[in-house]
Order: sequence, then structure tokens, then C-alpha cells
Amino acid sequence: MGIHWFDEGPTEVASVGGKGSSLLEMMNAGLPVPPGFCIDVEGYRSFEDAAGLAPLVSQLAEAPALTSPSGAAEAVLPLQDRLGSTMLPAALRSEIEDAYDDLCDRVTTSCLVASRSSAVCEDGATTSFAGIYETYLHLEGAEPVSSSVLDCYRALWDPRAVQYRAARGIDQTAEQMAVVVMSMIPADVAGVAFSANPISGERREVLINASWGLGEAVVSGQVMPDNVVASKQDGGVIAYEVGDKSIEIVLNEAAGSGTIQRSVDPARAAEACLSEDDVAAVTELARRAEEHYGLPQDIEFARVGADWFLLQSRPITGLS
Repeated sequence: MGIHWFDEGPTEVASVGGKGSSLLEMMNAGLPVPPGFCIDVEGYRSFEDAAGLAPLVSQLAEAPALTSPSGAAEAVLPLQDRLGSTMLPAALRSEIEDAYDDLCDRVTTSCLVASRSSAVCEDGATTSFAGIYETYLHLEGAEPVSSSVLDCYRALWDPRAVQYRAARGIDQTAEQMAVVVMSMIPADVAGVAFSANPISGERREVLINASWGLGEAVVSGQVMPDNVVASKQDGGVIAYEVGDKSIEIVLNEAAGSGTIQRSVDPARAAEACLSEDDVAAVTELARRAEEHYGLPQDIEFARVGADWFLLQSRPITGLS
């Protein structure tokens, strides 16, 4: 088992998954990534061994009709029964809780974190797994964080994940799960950006989708975001279509954890959530990510006050 801090330098995808590897690499490249750490795939393997999952996974891999929702749902039942009764090994839980305490010592604000799945085959050039695995937001305390890791492990065998892998010919027995734990960004505005326009294929344009609050509203499709086309060269606005941002997802301050969805005042919903300077800043993040990786990137970004953060970067899939 191992903990890999973002600022320790790049680590292979096989160890910390697609998302984790990208975050470590971006921080090492000087991009504005929040502080955090990855629990590598050895942690998942210790859980898999403790649960005795290997025979059940082999049985699943041989099941027919995994590409259909009903076939995948039926095939995962034995795994889900076993997962529901298995907890994290004590040594792994202790390591996660110690790492969380160390992260709290490193940050100056309240120790709120997000926990994100980072599977080995996730965020690749041909398989993004967007929306397939789990993200848990606004967590505080070692016990909720370790519980979220357990939930990320269980999500590896959700029927949607099994069906997605089967449809793309990914070996079910080879997939492994790492988990990213990073400081929570209580975004004023957030969204996604593509360093090449995936609609037109134009490499000189950046396409931005943004909305008020956390980016989950945009990623999950719960809101009609602002749609912006900008020049990659200088960040100038080429086209700006204001979306009907009628809801926003924000931290659930009353509960002390998780998020809530709330209505946005109609006047604010109809406002552009990005200024010209904001568009230029997001364009610069997308351009820097593409420049670093050497191919067009799909990024997630967030702004708190005047500070911008890069939360994820992966290759744009399906770009002609």
C-alpha cells in the first residue's frame, strides 16, 4: 500500500490511475492543482484480497451479455453481495486516515476534501469513463474520507462500469482502482473546457461550458451552462451564449458535508458567469494543459474569488 502526494512528482497510471497520474504530473508542471494525495492500487488490491473478490471477478468476466444493462446488472450480483459485507482492511484505513491528518496540517483553511475514483483505465485517450465512477464532495474528518474510499472501490463493480468496460473490450480482471483525495474547492464558478473545439474540430478555438457553483452541475448535465467559444491564441471571446443557469450545486454548510442543489435567482441565472478576463484565464489553463501533454485536452476548472484551479485534465476523446 502507498500514499502518493501530488507534489512528489509524476507516478505511473498503473499505480495511481488515470486521474491521479494526471494530477501529480500537472502539479509537477506548475499548473494550479489543489493539494492532495493518491491512494495507489495496492490499497485496492489489499481490499480485493480481504474480500476474496478474485474468483468472483473471473466469474463475472466470463458472463455473457455484459454489454447490456440487464446482463451487467445480473452478472455483478455475487460481487455486490460480497462487497456489501466487506470493510477496508485495518492497515489501509489507518494509512488513509493518517494521510488525511497530514493533509490537514498542510492546508491553512478548513480541512474539507473531495474524494475521487481514479481507475487505471480511466481518463485515457480512447476511454474517458466520464460519469461512470464516483466523486464525493465536501468531506471533513478521517472516517468520512476512509468511507468514501470504500465506496469508490465498490463503484468499480457497479453495473454501469462493468457494461462500459465490456463495450470497449477492457479486461474486467485487469481493472484496478486508485483514489484521489484533494482539498475541496468551494467554487464561485466552475465548468469544463476543451482546448480544441470538439464540435467543429477547430484546433484554434477553445470551447468552454461554465455555470455558477460547483462544476458537478455542468458535468452531470443538471444545468444549461454558458457556452463560450474563445480564441486559443489570445483568449478573446469569439461567441458567448448565456445558458439558463437556473440551479447551482454548492457545499451543504448546514449538514457539514456533501452538497445541495439550490435555485438561482432568475436575474443572476440570466447573467454571464464568466467575464472577458475569466474567459481568457480559462483559455490559458486549457492551452497550458494542451501544451504540457502535447495533444488537445478536456479540463475541469474552478474559480474561488480571484484564484483559478485545474481539477482534471484528460485527452479529448473522439476528436476528428
